Amino acid sequence: MDFFAKLESWDYLAGIIAIISLWLIMFGINKLHAANPQLVDVAKLKMRAYGALIASLAYFVCKKLA
Repeated sequence: MDFFAKLESWDYLAGIIAIISLWLIMFGINKLHAANPQLVDVAKLKMRAYGALIASLAYFVCKKLA
């Protein structure tokens, strides 16, 4: 439990963003597209989900190196 005591609020936020992005990439975007294909732009959502995942992973890498 000492690991969780050292975490900051930004760490939790980056972790939540990474989890949501992974869920969107794996399952969520296809479910949204199946529900309403006319309103969901799959390519745009995938690009944003990958961008959020890369940003959260970059945060963790920079924090580890600093």
